[in-house]
Parts: sequence; C-alpha cells; structure tokens
Amino acid sequence: MRPLNIRFMGRPLFKERAYLLIFFLATGFIFYFLGYAPLVTKSGVIGAEVDKLRKEAADYQVVVSSAEKDVKRLEEIMEAYKAMEEGLLFVKERLPSVREVSAILREVSGRHAGINFLSIQPLSVEDKGLYMRYPVTLQIRGDFPSFGQYLSSLDASKRLIGVENINMVREAQDGVLIKTELNVYLLKEGVL
Repeated sequence: MRPLNIRFMGRPLFKERAYLLIFFLATGFIFYFLGYAPLVTKSGVIGAEVDKLRKEAADYQVVVSSAEKDVKRLEEIMEAYKAMEEGLLFVKERLPSVREVSAILREVSGRHAGINFLSIQPLSVEDKGLYMRYPVTLQIRGDFPSFGQYLSSLDASKRLIGVENINMVREAQDGVLIKTELNVYLLKEGVL
C-alpha cells in the first residue's frame, strides 16, 4: 500500500502541520517570555508590596487605636482635673485661711434682726491635720424666730461653720438667752 499523499495548496499536508506547529510553538514561546513571564514576575513583586502595605496599614491601625485610647484617657484626666479645680475652689471658699478669722467673726456677730450679742468668746484653735477648728462661744439674747433666722444665715454662709451645744433659757421679759458654740473651720496655711 502506498502512503497517502494528501496535498494542501500544492504542498503535502504533513509539512503544513509541522509549519503550523512550529508557528504556534514560536508564538507561545514569544508570548510566554515577552508577555506572560514578566507579568507573573511583576505580579509577584506587586503582591509582595501589597502584603507589605497591608502589614504597615495594620501597624498604623494599632497606632491609631492606641492614640484614640490615649486621647480618651486624656479627656477623662482633663475632666477629673476640672472637677478637682472646682472642688479646690469650693474648699477655698468654704475653708478660709487663718488670716480671715476677724472677717469671719464680724460675719458671725454682725447685725441680725431680733438678736443681741451679749458675748463672743473665741477659744483656742485646734489642729485637725489639713484643716483647723476654731471654736467660738456665743451668748445671745433674742426670740426663737430670730434665732432660727440667724442659724439659717449661718447655713447659707459660704463659710463652713458648725453649730453645737445650743443651750436655751427662757427669760420672762427679754425673750430667750441662748448659749451656743460655733465651730469655724479654717484651711491650714500651706496646705493648698
């Protein structure tokens, strides 16, 4: 039997197939080495850079989160500081210094309707650590409503004044004789 000699455009078909195969192989190699391989290399480099950027972004996110916590903590500290300053102002108003004793005594023994001060006797100052207690014994003559108003004025005072040992004796014609002890609290020098 004789081999088939099929021809295509005047050439044997086997040769055409070989040429086509060589053409496709050459095209594949050219495409691979000039197009695909460099893209794969670049995509690997780009992938590594993307991974590096993702890691940096995660690191920055940790830093930002830490900074946000620090800012929140700073805000809490500032609020606490503001509250402490307000408390300090309150203490300074309510607890005057020893230098203000005479002004406080004038405030305590000033004019009050229906009250006559018979005697004001300051006692010795007692050291209580951060503050001092300054007791003052008063003898007052007046009526009950006037004494109640006097106690209300002491309570409304911006000074911290305590009232202790109230002793009332009713007198027939002059109203009530009242003996009481006031405790004026003072801020110790150099404490604040």
